[in-house]
Amino acid sequence: THTHTHTHTHTELMPGDAFSYGNLAIALHQMGRSKEAVGHFRSAASLNPASLYFANLGQALWSIGDIDEAIKVLRVAVRMDDTQTASMVLLMQLEHYTSEILVSYASKYGSC
Repeated sequence: THTHTHTHTHTELMPGDAFSYGNLAIALHQMGRSKEAVGHFRSAASLNPASLYFANLGQALWSIGDIDEAIKVLRVAVRMDDTQTASMVLLMQLEHYTSEILVSYASKYGSC
């Protein structure tokens, strides 16, 4: 929590610093507080639209179960930087998983 407190102070002192928001979000996400991390990843990405912030945001969204938004954000990260291998793999897994659910639903209840 020392890292969290220290990084939180940086965001208060330097509200325009994407790096501080990104670090705070990473600390929160690693502590299992992904819901809180999402807002800070969004702040980092809006201040500096780098693929890394979108990749981390996508992972945090996935962690809290917001799959549709995670897919959208991961697509942005991969479009910005096609070397984001981890984002690409997670995106493919989520798209495949979502597709399987829709196919299963359609076979049980008819098309959407």
